Amino acid sequence: MNMSSQHSRQPSQLDPFSKTLPPWVTYLGIGFLCIISASIGGIFGYRIHQNTTQDIVATPSEIQTAVQTAEQKKPEIQAQVVSAVFWILPGNQPVCPESHAIKGAFQTSGVSYYYTSDSKQYTRVQPDICFATEEFARDIAGFVKKF
Repeated sequence: MNMSSQHSRQPSQLDPFSKTLPPWVTYLGIGFLCIISASIGGIFGYRIHQNTTQDIVATPSEIQTAVQTAEQKKPEIQAQVVSAVFWILPGNQPVCPESHAIKGAFQTSGVSYYYTSDSKQYTRVQPDICFATEEFARDIAGFVKKF
C-alpha cells in the first residue's frame, strides 16, 4: 500500500466536524454567547454598583455636620479699598485724573508698562489703568517703567 494513498482520504472521513453547519446553528451559538456574556456582566455590574453606592450614602445630619465643618474652615475674606488705582472703564475716555497721573498700559506680550510724565510716549499712551504712585505701579501691580 502506498503511503500517499493513506493520506488522500476526504476531509469528512478524517474529521466528522468538518461539515458546513447551517447558518441558524452559527447564529444560535453567537446568540447564546451574547446572552451568557450579558448575564455575567450584569451580575458583576450590579455588585460593583451596590458596593459603590453604599459608600456615598449619608444621613441629613451627617451632611449638615460636613457643611458646618467646611464653613468653619473657610478663610475670612476682607475687602480693602485701594486708593492708589484708578481703572479706565470700557467706553470711557482713557484719561487719568490728576490724583492718578501715572498711566498703565496692558500689553499682549504679557509685560505691562507704566508711563510717568517724563516718559517720551506719555502723551500718546492711552491708559488701561492709572496709578497714584510709581511705587505702587512697580512694586504692587508689577508694571515695568517705560522711558
